[in-house]
Amino acid sequence: MKNYSGRHIYMAIAIGVIFLSPILLLLLPSFIANSVHPTPAYWHVLVPKESYLLYGIAFLMLFIAPLIIFIFDVKRITITIGIIFLCFSGFFFFLASFHYISIGSDSIKYREGFFEVEYQYRWDEISRVKYNEVPKSEGFSEYNIYFMDENMINLPENGKIKEFRRAITNTLQEENIIIE
Repeated sequence: MKNYSGRHIYMAIAIGVIFLSPILLLLLPSFIANSVHPTPAYWHVLVPKESYLLYGIAFLMLFIAPLIIFIFDVKRITITIGIIFLCFSGFFFFLASFHYISIGSDSIKYREGFFEVEYQYRWDEISRVKYNEVPKSEGFSEYNIYFMDENMINLPENGKIKEFRRAITNTLQEENIIIE
């Protein structure tokens, strides 16, 4: 008689990961970004949508790792493959944490990925700001912020940024920057 208890533990882990992933995908990226990348006097650290894709891939790998062990039985090769998927999952979590936009009272700091340079600009280094208003049914309106060195970021006006809209416009007015 076979002992299935080891296999079923991995099945339970896979089921737990698949059910918790959507909830964690909503909460974890913002928590990690605000913990790892705060700026002095920051208001909020925004996680761009590209980063959510990487987090999604990481959770998928985290789901596949125990699923492979369950499907193909607990053997040395399946455990090795599961550990490889677990390592890939950690790698994607690591890569996703490097994509952020941090907005504070003194500066805007952002990085577009692990292999990219981190930029930090004071508010007086902004050359112009363009506001693209979009109907609510079509998505978020966004700020296109252009810096003196020709770099530009898109800042979607989601719920958190909308909370800081007055602070953003006041800071831009103090620097004599008109929102187009």
